[in-house]
Amino acid sequence: MNLKATIFIASLCCLFSCKESKHQTQPEEKAAFAMYPEFIDIIMPEKGGGVTGGDGSISIDLKDGRSLFMWGDCFFGDVIDNKRPDKSSPLAIGNVFTVLKGDSIQTYFRGTRENPESWLQPEPKKDTVCWYWPGHGFVRDGVLHLFMSEFYRSKENDMFGFAYITCDYFRLNAKTLEVIDKQNFPAANINKVHYGHAVIDDGNYVYNYGSKADSIGFATLHVARAQLKDNVLQNWEYYNGKSWSADPKETQPLDGVKTSVSEQFNMFKLEGKYVLVTQTRDRENHVFSAISDTPEGPFYNEKKIFSVTEPLTEKKMITYNTMAHPQIQDKGRILMCYNVNCLEFFDLYKDATLYKPRFFWMPIDTILK
Repeated sequence: MNLKATIFIASLCCLFSCKESKHQTQPEEKAAFAMYPEFIDIIMPEKGGGVTGGDGSISIDLKDGRSLFMWGDCFFGDVIDNKRPDKSSPLAIGNVFTVLKGDSIQTYFRGTRENPESWLQPEPKKDTVCWYWPGHGFVRDGVLHLFMSEFYRSKENDMFGFAYITCDYFRLNAKTLEVIDKQNFPAANINKVHYGHAVIDDGNYVYNYGSKADSIGFATLHVARAQLKDNVLQNWEYYNGKSWSADPKETQPLDGVKTSVSEQFNMFKLEGKYVLVTQTRDRENHVFSAISDTPEGPFYNEKKIFSVTEPLTEKKMITYNTMAHPQIQDKGRILMCYNVNCLEFFDLYKDATLYKPRFFWMPIDTILK
């Protein structure tokens, strides 16, 4: 198996309301959960030379009518009759961006379509392969503030032979997505919290959430905050369970979250509440939500809102890292998706759907009520 294939596998890791008419009062249709397969045809068309398979599926509202979707490892090249033409279909490791406006898309990557490379690339390191996997961010005043996680290849020919290096903070031009500058976010290497997976711009402060796994793999939710001065995040503080501290070592888990937080998860604002959405790390494939009145908790109303029901064992599939896209709403619902992959790498050529996210509509009331 080639190096790209090995690294690729490593990434697996509403209420009723009433309205009056002249004749009678009738209940409005209740917002209902529904799969939305048509969205994948928009964001990942099978022909045209763009991204035709990938995971990550992390989105950011660009604040100008566009949404940025960030993929981790992803395939390029046309899909014909749900198959990739041959085993030479190009695979980009790390990150590729798709910008959606209406039903039109634009793909951001380096290299060529025959040999695509990540849009954001780390500094080369001697004797090892490194890459960025996407985190999360926000846009203010024309600047995209984005956190990216750097990994390196720690073991050859080992599907889990990769290791975390650090978290970097990028500033990009929100229109062109070109890099303005970047700096390291050192707290991630001080307190072992994997920051940058969820970011909320809340006005006076910007909140940066991360997970911290213990020795048995149970992961808790942590948060840091900063102020945006001269359009740069600075003056970082870390929540210690009672107050905010400038010392990252004092960080403590946020209260009220009983579920182990997935490696990539969501924190976002919805109708004035702070919402956590996370998928279980085990093979049960349940998706949970919890809400809070403040960015640092405590959280409450934790509950299962969805379970993946695909025939995973039969197709040697795994699902992971459910993502919410709250900037895209319809009839009292927000857009969400879960990522899909296959443990048999070359099966992805026989069935292209094995490496495409599944999009669905989630009623807002299911989360909030």
